[in-house]
Amino acid sequence: MTTIVYNNKTYVRQKSKTSMTELLLAGVVGFFGSIGTGGFTNNREALEHAAYIVPLDNDLNIQETQDNTLPLTISEQIKLIKNSFALNMSTMAELLKVSRPTVYAWIKGEPPKTQELIVHANFLTHHAKIYAELNLDRPDNFTKRPIFDGESLFSLLREEKQITESMYTLIKDLDTKESQTRANGLKKNELRTSDDILNDLA
Repeated sequence: MTTIVYNNKTYVRQKSKTSMTELLLAGVVGFFGSIGTGGFTNNREALEHAAYIVPLDNDLNIQETQDNTLPLTISEQIKLIKNSFALNMSTMAELLKVSRPTVYAWIKGEPPKTQELIVHANFLTHHAKIYAELNLDRPDNFTKRPIFDGESLFSLLREEKQITESMYTLIKDLDTKESQTRANGLKKNELRTSDDILNDLA
């Protein structure tokens, strides 16, 4: 399948492989077509949309849903991933398998240079949407915790391994239980007197 994001519209056609000639042709047509129609305010924006053509190989472990075809720019994808998983820039770079300067460049709108990086960003974006929908109290608590047979969500995402619905359910259940424990702890502290606290410190 090949997904083409152009002028805020998404076009999907079934195909097992995409040749380099087709990629270059689509990019050139998209670039000059967007300028001629006045669809973009500047050449950089036109270049980003024309170049952001995403060939998806069937052998990659990607759960294809309608969300995969939403016309998010690379800048929007990176911000979604960062906010959903509550990551800092260094951890973002590690997850995306690139350097920190590259992450900053993508946030500014510079598209990834290889198909592998584009597909990886799509994979992370898909799971970032699922993770955000969990509405966790502490989303940062579960990215690097090894709760899946010794593996963390972070490592599964980085290596593009399968992440099932039951795994996300486990994360949600853990977050709910830990939130309740924290709330109960606060209630107990509210009932304690200053003498109780001083006795603990003694």
